[in-house]
Amino acid sequence: MIDGMLDELIVAMRDLHRRRRRRRRVAGAAALIVLATAVVWGTRPGSDHRMVPPVTGPIVQVVRSAPRTGVVRMIDDEELLRRLAEIDRPTGLIRTEGRSWLTRPVVGRPQV
Repeated sequence: MIDGMLDELIVAMRDLHRRRRRRRRVAGAAALIVLATAVVWGTRPGSDHRMVPPVTGPIVQVVRSAPRTGVVRMIDDEELLRRLAEIDRPTGLIRTEGRSWLTRPVVGRPQV
């Protein structure tokens, strides 16, 4: 009985590994086809698909609720976080893929 179970388990494991290898090969081939298609599509004569360089400088967004003093002062991330903490709006900053997020809302009523 145990030998029969072992044989079934060995067959099942071989099938599992065979399916996994097949999936990896198909996924690799699909990725290669997608990449080749993208390269061919992007280098066609007359195509104007240019890569946009990532933004490396500060991004200034107009906030309508801000008073219009006529003076804009750029501050770095550390100063922003420090000033928010001073007005009881502590938060963190997450940067990924060229975007930034604060970890908590900083406008409206203070979070408890």
